[in-house]
Formats: sequence, structure tokens, C-alpha cells
Amino acid sequence: MRLSTSATLDQVFPLFADDASYMSESLGSSWTGLGSIRGMMEPFFAKFPDIRWEVTRMGVVAPSEPAPGAVRVEVAFVRRWTSESGEAMVRGGREWIHVDPASGRIVHVHVAALDPA
Repeated sequence: MRLSTSATLDQVFPLFADDASYMSESLGSSWTGLGSIRGMMEPFFAKFPDIRWEVTRMGVVAPSEPAPGAVRVEVAFVRRWTSESGEAMVRGGREWIHVDPASGRIVHVHVAALDPA
């Protein structure tokens, strides 16, 4: 998650499998394929260039769909950013990152809705 900034985004993309999927309840959408994920991330990080995540808990949990053969990592975090109106924002959240054990690449990401203010 430390690499998830506009300045280091190019270091994130090689971590994904070409056919990876990404689902964000916070954004209300999903993307399939590295090109599609990149097309979501680049404008998102351009819109919120100061966004940062503080990982508060991380651990391997039981595998699940859509990648039951993958290693599933649950990450709890605090997200900090400046809104478009200039307001400092802080929200907690969770995501699950599914990693293919053979390639070591991310095959699916599921981001839950952010905690309410």
C-alpha cells in the first residue's frame, strides 16, 4: 500500500497479473484486466495526489471467490487525503488482496466501502 501514490504508481502495475480484477465498493465499480485497472488508478491518483494509507492490520485469511486458489491477505487501513473542496479527510477501511502463489502477482483486489465519518 505504500506504493499506492501518484508518484510511485508505475511500481504498482507490475504487481498485477494481466487478467487481474479489482472491485471497489467505495467507488461502486469493478475493473477487469491490467489496462482497465490502470485506467481507473491513474485518474484516481491524479484527482487525489496526497492520498496515503496507514496499514493498521494485515494478515493471511482463508481463500475465497473469485480466486479460491490464491493466497488472500486482509488489510485494515486508515486512508488520509484532501477532498476536492480542500477538506482534510480521514476514513478507515478494509481490503482483500488475492495473490497467485505460483506467480506472486495480484489476481484480485476487493476494497470494502470506507467506514462512515
